[in-house]
Amino acid sequence: MWAVLWLGVVLVAAFQRPPIDRASVRALGAAWDMWNNAQFLVPLHNGRPDPDAMPLLYWLVHAGWALTGVNDWWPRLLQVGFGAAWLGFGAALAKRWAPNPSDDGAPWLLVAGALPAFAALQIGADLLAASCVVAAWYALSGRPAWLGFALALTAGVLAAGPVVLGFVAPPLLLGPWWSAAAREDRRRWYRRARLSVLAAIVAFLTWAGAAGAAGGAAYRVRLTSVEPLRSMQALADAIHRPEALALLAALLLPWALWPRLWRAVWPWRGPWGDAGRFALAAVPTGLLLALWVPRATLAGVLAVGPVAAAVLAGALRDREPAASPPSRFWGPWPFACLLLTAAALVGWGAPLLAVRPDAPPWLHLLASWSAGIAVLLAILAGLLLTAPHAVGAQLRATAAVSLLVLALGHGALTRLFAAAFDPEPATAPIARAAAAGRPIARVGRYEGELHFYARLTEPVTEIAETDVLAWARAHPSGLIVQYPERADAGALRAGALVVAPFGRCWVVVWPAAAFLAAPTPLSAGIPDAAGLLQHACRCSGRLGGGLFAWRELPGERGA
Repeated sequence: MWAVLWLGVVLVAAFQRPPIDRASVRALGAAWDMWNNAQFLVPLHNGRPDPDAMPLLYWLVHAGWALTGVNDWWPRLLQVGFGAAWLGFGAALAKRWAPNPSDDGAPWLLVAGALPAFAALQIGADLLAASCVVAAWYALSGRPAWLGFALALTAGVLAAGPVVLGFVAPPLLLGPWWSAAAREDRRRWYRRARLSVLAAIVAFLTWAGAAGAAGGAAYRVRLTSVEPLRSMQALADAIHRPEALALLAALLLPWALWPRLWRAVWPWRGPWGDAGRFALAAVPTGLLLALWVPRATLAGVLAVGPVAAAVLAGALRDREPAASPPSRFWGPWPFACLLLTAAALVGWGAPLLAVRPDAPPWLHLLASWSAGIAVLLAILAGLLLTAPHAVGAQLRATAAVSLLVLALGHGALTRLFAAAFDPEPATAPIARAAAAGRPIARVGRYEGELHFYARLTEPVTEIAETDVLAWARAHPSGLIVQYPERADAGALRAGALVVAPFGRCWVVVWPAAAFLAAPTPLSAGIPDAAGLLQHACRCSGRLGGGLFAWRELPGERGA
């Protein structure tokens, strides 16, 4: 039941909009770059070897493209498959440590979180790497399956690099402390562990050697260098940023709002069994790698999630009183109160703010939906408040309501900001210009956001803000792409070809000739973007998909 519910919600959400977030467009751009250059050994970024990327994700994407052609739906479907594998191995790991046929608490703890759903909607290697780590831990548990462990570890190293070895090293080294099989025959345990790790290292070095030979000397040096760890000051700054605290709070929802779970985990009860020792061997190192290694942050948190869920589910099962709790205080009423508060804010707050003269168009659309959304949130809160006292019933009710809230929020945001997730307005004119042989430059660091959707076959030039005029003089027929946080319709009047929402920012495409002819330096940014939204809506005549305006390139009308 939990698998069907999670897959249904995530599949619907995955195909509501094209992937336009930073990680997804970079991954799609790299996959297209490799495909276009027939380079399937070395991951590419903007035509150059990318030492920060591992090949397994791209191999899987290319395998699907070989059968279906280049598209964006296969990588999205593949990402959902990674999520299903992560959930499946996580549930199996919990079941192995607690072999109770009627106990399915750990899977419900996993499916309710926003992080797995977010990772399944973002194309990247983090969920794949986390699935490999959890599969490796599952292979070690109980009677070890060393072949499966070696295969999972090899796949993980090819998905995320040697950092995956850090996740499995403590459970391997501390095997006799938590594994009955290791205590029976320590020599065999460590011998098989060395062979499995050696097989993974040999597979990685084989690929790295071939890729280094194909990518050149500079790529070979970067590929084999050790990634520097972040400093303690940088870590402290990240923790004290408000957005980092908000992200941490989001990761704890909805279970941080369930008093029954706090009652189960708060008291210290000993001694630790093999399951608790395995968690102590695996979780701290995983969290340390997630905090200290930037590339392993999401993968590390996802990897330790199933182990933590197994421990929490065991705590709920073992420390729950025999009789049902006499009071509803231990029920999920805090989560229900949060939903009721959100319903009140949407139901009454959105219409009040929408009557302001400077209200953006998306707020008007939200106000038109406010009554329906408020009613749905109130119904979901009522389901929580009326859930039976049994721990399993409250667990399933909380997880199901959390998933439905995630689906409702994602669907509403997708409809409200449909234009921001539509890459067509920005990339179609760029694709036509690139096909005509016109050079493309990007102001600032290029993240590969244009390569896939514009099907670029040549690298994009990165230029600084101070070099725009010089580049325009050297390439008068080229295009210059900017990504300001805010934009104004005045950019269209000044000669911009495209002014459109693009993810969390805006994209403005200028012809180089506009910079050469302008009496003063051109800029797309202004303090307030409401004027552009209103102008774009008047130009398009529709709100949901028309919050943009562009002009066709000279000589391309009707193309």
